[in-house]
Amino acid sequence: MQWTFTKILKDNYSWVIYNDKKEAIVIDCGEYKPILNLLKKNDLSLKYILITHAHYDHIAQTDELRQATGAKVIGNKHFTERLPKLDMEIEGGDEITLLDEKIKVFATPGHCADHIIFYFEESKLLFVGDFIFSLGCGRVFEGDPSNMVNSFNVLKGFPPQTLVFPSHEYTKSNLEFTKSLGFFDLGERERFILENEITLPTVLEFEFRCNPFLNLHNEDFKQHVLHNQTMDSVSFFAFLREIKNTKTKLIGG
Repeated sequence: MQWTFTKILKDNYSWVIYNDKKEAIVIDCGEYKPILNLLKKNDLSLKYILITHAHYDHIAQTDELRQATGAKVIGNKHFTERLPKLDMEIEGGDEITLLDEKIKVFATPGHCADHIIFYFEESKLLFVGDFIFSLGCGRVFEGDPSNMVNSFNVLKGFPPQTLVFPSHEYTKSNLEFTKSLGFFDLGERERFILENEITLPTVLEFEFRCNPFLNLHNEDFKQHVLHNQTMDSVSFFAFLREIKNTKTKLIGG
């Protein structure tokens, strides 16, 4: 599978995955005209629209894109009241085959209750919506911090070189927060982030090494931040997330 993207709205990315037959899948549709333009530019035929979650900037113009292309819409079967009309209902734990590639579906509640992510197994592409970002994660809007911490465990099952495709370009803001913690050595990646407008996708191995929210069990990191205080991983996540919330005005970042 190959991939490309278009920017939509303020800082969203809509990712498009396609095969040699020029058949395509799009992840989330908050705005349909840029996606249509991308499809036409690349001579792609859209077959499926996958929905990660029901926030407006991810689904607002799904129906318009479906009407323009005839694509089938696929989303979380347990939250149909939040979503556009689904042509295929799925849930975490499902495996589906689209365009001859197996896609695994994982439930990742925390940012919101209905959040799911999609792993293209052969291509090693992971589409994470607002679950995690490069050097960050989504805010907890539903549930509690334990939901998000439990969802982080899903990521342990993927190969280190998996490409991770978040839906927002929040990397520079997240880099500022990560650097403020004074613990992580980002190496050459830091320069890349600072010098490039587009920093995505990221690599899972890098996120495990440098994303503060994926290091909740790292005792050296915890002690560096907490100065010998004791805190379990859920409380530590809530502590870090609250600090991050005060440092950015971004809704999701």
